[in-house]
Amino acid sequence: MKAISANRRSLLTLAAAAALLPRRVLAFNVPSYAVAKPGQLAPSDAPPHVIVAGTSEPGPRMAVQGRVTDGKNPVRGASIFVYHTDANGRYDPNEPRPGEGADNARLRGFMRSDAKGGYSFESIRPAPYPTTTLPEHVHYVVLAEGFKEDRVLEFWFADDPLIQPPQREGQARFPDYFYISEPMQDTHGIWHITHDIVLERA
Repeated sequence: MKAISANRRSLLTLAAAAALLPRRVLAFNVPSYAVAKPGQLAPSDAPPHVIVAGTSEPGPRMAVQGRVTDGKNPVRGASIFVYHTDANGRYDPNEPRPGEGADNARLRGFMRSDAKGGYSFESIRPAPYPTTTLPEHVHYVVLAEGFKEDRVLEFWFADDPLIQPPQREGQARFPDYFYISEPMQDTHGIWHITHDIVLERA
């Protein structure tokens, strides 16, 4: 599993990567990558494992795990904030505009990596935004003392038919922008994803 580099992203790199995405979704997708926002820092006593969406939540179940490292050693206590859409492709059920409402995302979770850098969460596979061609994805904000800020990033699902060849090529060219993850489904229908994160020391 290739880990994500957390090198600081420049606006130029974002613009170049954004050019690979469908034109109709750029207006609401690109700004979310510019900066980490207030309220996205996990409490100091947050656990390494959380349930973002319980079993009563509609949608296929998903289990995500990974490690936060500096490329070699584990990073303990890193703040990990995740959020994504529901089975209808909405962050906020009261927000009718596709892709909007992320600041009030209903499905979200806060974690702190454990002594081995590990974290995990349970949820559902998110649906894509309604009436758009942006693939399903999960957003991350990862912060740790002594490391450069890892701005908002995300992973996509490799089996998503909405992912087009130029986007797969773009991920290879701009791995800090988004990562295409390989989901594996078990005999109970649960999708498993491993998502490792590498932070750069300040």
